[in-house]
Amino acid sequence: MLENEVIHKEDSIELLFAKKFDELRKYPMDNETAEIFIKLGLSKSSSYVITESDKPFLYKVMEKRISVIHSYTVDDRVLLFLSFICKSAGICVMYCWYLQYKSKMLNVNHISFELFSEIFGWGFPSDEGLSKIWESQKVKTTSFSSDNLLDYPQAGKSLFKEEQQ
Repeated sequence: MLENEVIHKEDSIELLFAKKFDELRKYPMDNETAEIFIKLGLSKSSSYVITESDKPFLYKVMEKRISVIHSYTVDDRVLLFLSFICKSAGICVMYCWYLQYKSKMLNVNHISFELFSEIFGWGFPSDEGLSKIWESQKVKTTSFSSDNLLDYPQAGKSLFKEEQQ
């Protein structure tokens, strides 16, 4: 468990989470997931109009988090795909922070589905890998605050461009 002080360091999420996520072994998709991925990739010219009531819960979690905390925008197809493969809100949060890291590394403001496909060209982390990295970002708490490093945006300031800090 990480010491509580890491929530006050502006590069904690980058150093203690994002770089570790980047190093996770990636695995090919199963057939069902690959089929959805391919269909979304081929539907670039399609317009997805998803009413608020039809959006899956995890889609809403990522959409809100990205709009409030993060500095990039994301293709609706990315949100649809992630809401399919993510098994919890915590996993969604990890992907949101990892995409923030990649947007900084690639110097982009928008994560299109095509760019997302390049980022995850070798596949996706396993459930086991995601579970381990989730546990590794836990912080000791001093009160009724969150024990997740990823819930402290100030700990991820190094992942934003200078003018956005």
